[in-house]
Amino acid sequence: MSLSLQSSPSFLSSSTLPKSRSRFANGCCSSSLLFKFNKSFPAIHASSSGFSSSLDTGLTTELDAVSTFSEIVPDTVIFDDFEKFPPTAATVSSSLLLGILGLPDTIFRNAVDMALADSTCSKLVNHEMRLTCFFNKALVNVGADLAKLVPGRVSTEVDARLAYDTHGIIRRVHDLLKLYNEIDVPPERLLFKIPSTWQGIEASRLLESEGIQTHLTFVYSFAQAAAAAQAGASVIQIFVGRVRDWARNHSGDPEIEAAIQRGEDPGLALVTKAYNYIHKYGHKSKLMAAAVRNKQDLFSLLGVDYIIAPLKILQSLKESITAPDEKYSYVRRLSPQSAANYDFTAEELTKWDQLSLGSAMGPASAELLAAGLDGYVNQTKRVEELLDKIWPPPNFDPAHPLGSPVFDPTTVYRPDDFRDPATTLLTSEGNWRIAIGSMINKTGIALVYDTDFINYGMLDGLLHAVPSTGMWECVDFFPVSRTENSGLEISIYGPGVKHVVKASFEDNRHDSYATGTYNAENGA
Repeated sequence: MSLSLQSSPSFLSSSTLPKSRSRFANGCCSSSLLFKFNKSFPAIHASSSGFSSSLDTGLTTELDAVSTFSEIVPDTVIFDDFEKFPPTAATVSSSLLLGILGLPDTIFRNAVDMALADSTCSKLVNHEMRLTCFFNKALVNVGADLAKLVPGRVSTEVDARLAYDTHGIIRRVHDLLKLYNEIDVPPERLLFKIPSTWQGIEASRLLESEGIQTHLTFVYSFAQAAAAAQAGASVIQIFVGRVRDWARNHSGDPEIEAAIQRGEDPGLALVTKAYNYIHKYGHKSKLMAAAVRNKQDLFSLLGVDYIIAPLKILQSLKESITAPDEKYSYVRRLSPQSAANYDFTAEELTKWDQLSLGSAMGPASAELLAAGLDGYVNQTKRVEELLDKIWPPPNFDPAHPLGSPVFDPTTVYRPDDFRDPATTLLTSEGNWRIAIGSMINKTGIALVYDTDFINYGMLDGLLHAVPSTGMWECVDFFPVSRTENSGLEISIYGPGVKHVVKASFEDNRHDSYATGTYNAENGA
């Protein structure tokens, strides 16, 4: 016996509700995104020509000009700049989840709340496994929402604590991909962001052989970039400014010192060399330049596949009007033609393995990689700590077998946390079923339990959930006839019968109703 959701598209949050026993059309509330895509991002095309000018008569701003050579991706974590600079691609990460958890009114908060309502995770006895499950569900729910907002791919961060475990990375990517599949996000819309340790590069090679797209990050040396290209990574990300920062404060890295001796910026030189290697030797990887600190950095990288630009740089580019006699000349600095003329040493053209990669990585790449991993690990732990504080919701006892509700409010919870289990109905299997109200953050929810009044087993998913409605009290679930005026016995279901869920919202002291259909076919 199951409750089947017959819900209005205007009510349910896109893809963030878990698969549940029942869904209902909403009678009182609706949810919508907080920003609109009124203005499209400038058309972005990479020129196939060599060192050519881009100043066509149709270009009116510096942003228009540079966008003809490279795809410009806004570097933003929080959400109020989406309308001004709509992103073409997105990344869902521990940093993004921290931002969402810190701003409860963001459009993505319901995606996190629904992850915490997932019964698959809540039933896990092991504390660490439960938090990992919640974390993964939150990443995927937010990633699915982002996939609806950007035309390009969504990159999902893989736990940095797995950075030195090839098989652990692969298992995690498979787990995330399965979760995305369950909510109908196709794999071609996805990348998986993996640290560029040797184990991460090897995981990328194996995943790409399965047709799974990978995004290798924390690349700070040519050896890492070349090994990533040989592995077939879909995207390779180099942090220009971080390499430069290291060079300003340290010495002793042969690769960086060679660039400085040539009069080159070491971060820009690394991107140039990696780009030329990828294009000269026909690797499929796309190159992404990140940690771009100013407009001159961006101008020096024109032609690279992707440039992640801070919002202040984008704003400056957008406000700067171009003309042929302006002081900046928009020239493609990187191109397949220039790559063909670039010379590499025999040592640089090696077939990279773990030993050669470790030997070639200088102190800059080793230190920056370690620092990046530490940052990601710390962010992940902070997210898990916050999730652990939010979960469980009131009326939920994780220590009790099957996650049963606590019906004596004086033993565990304050009396004002006890939210009135109400309607009891009899299933065809002879079990009794009750509904109980609760909330996760500000999302009101109704849980359903099978019980013999000695043992209580929570059903998968939620009976119903509405964002921003707060605590639900006095949840009732009852049948109404579609053909008769008389009332029905509480356990009746079948043709000619609809069901109503009623909940009292503690925040506004109002009762609200939702209607749906009770389905007895699936044995829930």
